[in-house]
Amino acid sequence: MTQTLSTAQRLYRSRVNAWAAREISGSVDHGGHTYQADADSRAIIAGWAAHLAAGGSLPEGFVWRTADNQDVALTAAEVTALNAAFIHHAHTVRCTGWATKQALDGLDSLEAAEALVSGIGA
Repeated sequence: MTQTLSTAQRLYRSRVNAWAAREISGSVDHGGHTYQADADSRAIIAGWAAHLAAGGSLPEGFVWRTADNQDVALTAAEVTALNAAFIHHAHTVRCTGWATKQALDGLDSLEAAEALVSGIGA
């Protein structure tokens, strides 16, 4: 392997990491709506889910806002499901990133590395 390919692989890994961070913080489709999945949104929904799991309840009229600013009334079960959707989305993105970075190790050309990373949108 040439130094150029080795250097490129390190750069491609950085691109994959940046792609994963963007994807995880993008949006999640769930229950017929698209929700923002930025770090604050994920943390707040995870906090509500933990509160509910500990026996707490939602305030009357609880809503969560969609990415296009629609208020959606959610039940406790729906909050838990939205949290699970956020977790599943992040896990799926991470698995794709891990597999892509592992595949980079087996490549022997810059062109193949670029095609692989571009193939996931990174």
